[in-house]
Amino acid sequence: MVQAQPTLQSVLSMAYMLPIIEQRVLIDKVQSNLYEQIYSIEDPSEEEKTRLREAYRQAAAGEIVLQSEAHQMMRKFVQQHCD
Repeated sequence: MVQAQPTLQSVLSMAYMLPIIEQRVLIDKVQSNLYEQIYSIEDPSEEEKTRLREAYRQAAAGEIVLQSEAHQMMRKFVQQHCD
């Protein structure tokens, strides 16, 4: 039999039934887990840093347009050439 994953609300309901001291321990463990996950993210590689720098350079030089702007330019082109 496959067990369903508990929902946040069901976990909270169980946590609220714990004595206050155990709730504090639970909070500490959850915070530690979050801290480990947040700070275990690796720094970008040199290749990723290079690509990011290039993307910033292109954006600063106006070489990149937003997707919405690209769609607007395409609509304008179609209207001018298909009417």
